Amino acid sequence: MVPHLYIDKNALIDNYQFLKDYTASNHILPVLKSNAYGVGVEFIAPILHQAGANGFFVARPEEGVYLRTILKDAAIYILDGYLKADDHLYSDYKLFPVLHDKEQIYDYNQKGKE
Repeated sequence: MVPHLYIDKNALIDNYQFLKDYTASNHILPVLKSNAYGVGVEFIAPILHQAGANGFFVARPEEGVYLRTILKDAAIYILDGYLKADDHLYSDYKLFPVLHDKEQIYDYNQKGKE
């Protein structure tokens, strides 16, 4: 017997709306790291985007690049922070790093100045 996972699209939308309505700012950014926790970012992201999510968190720049191919206009934030080696990915795919320390802040502010 092969296990199956069924995602109820309406329940996902209802849960997103509940959380959105529950917050004072009415602004929720779903976390879709690790391929939406194994469910499939290509399945989950469009549903949440249609429900009103206009920004998302992922762990790595590569995940952000893949999400950008699915959602052209969403804000995408990278939880791993800023790495100089991946600078081209941030700019080419409009990704926003979550900066963790003074070094990352400095490096991010210096990009394009060298």
